[in-house]
Amino acid sequence: MNNLWCRTVRPSIVLAGAVGLLLVGPPPAHRALAQTGSIPLRGGLQQAPAQVEQEAGARLFRAPSGELFRVWNRVDGGAGAISLASSRDGVAWQTLSRIGPEVSGIRAQDGHVAVNGAADIALAYRWVNAHPKINNLRLARSTDAGKTWTVPGENLDSTGGAFGPHVAWGAERTLVMAWPDEGAQGRRRYDVKLRRSPDGGVTWESPVVVTRDRPDGASYKPRLFGDGEGRFWLLWIESRTDLPSALLLSRSEDNGRTWSPPQPVGGGTHSIVGQSLELSGRGRLLLTWHAQRSGPLGTPPRVFAASSKDGGVTWSPPVEVDGLPPAAPTAAVAQSSALTAAGEAWVSWHDNRNGRNDVFVAHSPDGGLTWGPPFRLDADSPGTAESVFPRLAVSPDGTVVAVVWQDDRRGLEAVYGRIFSGGQWSDETLLGAAIPRKKAARAPQIAPTGKGGFYVVWEVVEYSQGASPQHTLDDAVVRVR
Repeated sequence: MNNLWCRTVRPSIVLAGAVGLLLVGPPPAHRALAQTGSIPLRGGLQQAPAQVEQEAGARLFRAPSGELFRVWNRVDGGAGAISLASSRDGVAWQTLSRIGPEVSGIRAQDGHVAVNGAADIALAYRWVNAHPKINNLRLARSTDAGKTWTVPGENLDSTGGAFGPHVAWGAERTLVMAWPDEGAQGRRRYDVKLRRSPDGGVTWESPVVVTRDRPDGASYKPRLFGDGEGRFWLLWIESRTDLPSALLLSRSEDNGRTWSPPQPVGGGTHSIVGQSLELSGRGRLLLTWHAQRSGPLGTPPRVFAASSKDGGVTWSPPVEVDGLPPAAPTAAVAQSSALTAAGEAWVSWHDNRNGRNDVFVAHSPDGGLTWGPPFRLDADSPGTAESVFPRLAVSPDGTVVAVVWQDDRRGLEAVYGRIFSGGQWSDETLLGAAIPRKKAARAPQIAPTGKGGFYVVWEVVEYSQGASPQHTLDDAVVRVR
């Protein structure tokens, strides 16, 4: 059956093969979020004056209750702010806060959100002063699901060289923040630091350096995860001038009070990028990353996975997921993964085995120990378009899988997606309207909205407004029909 795309004011329906997709889009709430005016936001924050705004960097987070949160950057006249909105279904969105100065040269960005089961929201972000270049970390918090906010002006780092914060909840309103820190200006130490708050961000304990003391090394790209019950996992990459990079893990079993010594978990791989950790059930973990295989430096990167059944104490040996021959001159990168409650694992990535990049997906029935053959998702001729940067999500019950990616087969990039349900993949679907000339749709993000439903948001870059491209957001909700 051919794809049918109707662009109307009412929700559009896309019929895709044997698996039907219901595409509701674009959600009217996105247009509401893009509006500006003098409406005061709760927590004493104020909307900026009406003007053309740039929107970019959207990230999605899912609360234990199933509620979705979207955080993104907005830039107006040289000043930058972070906006946060929530939704139950991905269609109707409510703006919760907007944090940022009205002063050119100062920006709030890199927002990371954590929500616990008691409706406490923590929004960590980077406060950037461009002249001189100073990067500090701050945290806004709400104890009533975003109705009111406390936005302290204090910095949680002390060096002015902090960026990329991650935040996670433990038990009893314990909050932990992790970030990479290059130290005071000119020092360039690159450590990973932690800070713990026992009362939801009201007070904070002293920062702790969790990385190893390596005078000739650097630690970066920390990824912090918590199960909401007092266990935390922190992943990061360590590089040395005389050794290949390593993927390290530290754990806390006591609500963030103490942390295990750094544990290498990447096997013999090196030049590691893009690590991710998935949690499912009590103690089951899936770790994925892309890196060069053991052997000479300069070999093409591949996608790897390892799993743990005891909360990260022990790990299975790394397994290459992409199904490529060892000697193939093919780079497999940009993986996105998920782990279901039943222990099934999914990974998507792009690689150039066919010439230009295609998007692939693989499935593991045993939590990442063994993997089936890869399946190509982009439906044009193999290797003809750049199909890249897939993002994968699984429904809460684990029965439906969705993958979205950007693809330049029509000239500039557009966003495509497919859904796996009932043992088969749907036809490929173009999300949003067909992109006209001088516009590109890029960097899609996806999260489940409920059983069989997924919310997708992406950036639209317009090149028709002069030398500087304009960035806005577009979105859609896709459901199994």
